[in-house]
Amino acid sequence: DYMFRAIYQTFIEMWKKYLFCIIYAIVILVIYNSSHDRWDLILYYSDGLFIAGFSLICFGLLSILNYFGAYDIFQHMVAKRGANGVKPSLYEFSEQKRIERKKNKLVFLPYIFVGVILVLISMLLLIFI
Repeated sequence: DYMFRAIYQTFIEMWKKYLFCIIYAIVILVIYNSSHDRWDLILYYSDGLFIAGFSLICFGLLSILNYFGAYDIFQHMVAKRGANGVKPSLYEFSEQKRIERKKNKLVFLPYIFVGVILVLISMLLLIFI
């Protein structure tokens, strides 16, 4: 039951993130091929897919850092004061963010998943064609 919920949350509930990743990859591919004005060579498709995939993986890794609280100190600097006019301490702020993050498990997975698939497709295009 837990595994089914995790798979459902990862793949079904986050469909907008997967769609965003695919649209992002298409835009990068079109921009890359347009800048070289070469639509006839598979090499340029491979390069465009690799650039899109690698940038998605990097964005996913930054999202992992955010998920584990690496940027809490920066978010705390710009945090608003509470209703009583007092800004929470960094520890209180980090604990509050940790509780919020538990609701959104694996939010970084779509970026890494689509990125790895794009890089693999890029490599396969380069190797076999």
